[in-house]
Amino acid sequence: MRVLRRWCSLVAVICAVTSAGVAQSSHGSAALTSCGPAGASFRIKQTQASPAVSPETGTALVYFVAEDQGGFLTPTTLAGVDGQWVGATHGTSWFYFRVSPGEHHLCALANPDGNTLKALARFTAVAGGVYYFEAKDLTWSGPYEGWSDLTLQPLNSDEGQYLLSTEEFSLSEKR
Repeated sequence: MRVLRRWCSLVAVICAVTSAGVAQSSHGSAALTSCGPAGASFRIKQTQASPAVSPETGTALVYFVAEDQGGFLTPTTLAGVDGQWVGATHGTSWFYFRVSPGEHHLCALANPDGNTLKALARFTAVAGGVYYFEAKDLTWSGPYEGWSDLTLQPLNSDEGQYLLSTEEFSLSEKR
């Protein structure tokens, strides 16, 4: 009887560890697949005119601001949500998209100086909510060396509205 109880306890522990690993794995895979399919290409047009938008009933509004910090080449930054590309910017500019309420995985993908960079963020949207995210390309190129990094951070509404007022709006269309 004692051996049977120990065996059952061991099986229970193995099941608990395995299920925790599966839960972690499925959550981790959502983050890894937050970008859209490989090989995406966008036609991008920038304009000074910024559209007046507000969340539609039952959705949240997300502003995506890309900030180019002065690398050798001006990068195109793609934004993906939950495995689908939603738009792109070129250089320092912004665009917006809508999401349904719930948890979402956001991806920023840039290719400055031929070096693919990716940054990820997770957020929970509420219907009627407005969210701001900044993808910042931190690329430095020197005469003999250089480095690149891409960050993706949420912004508060003051920071977000300020950047929207000072940067160009990007109209992007998937090719």
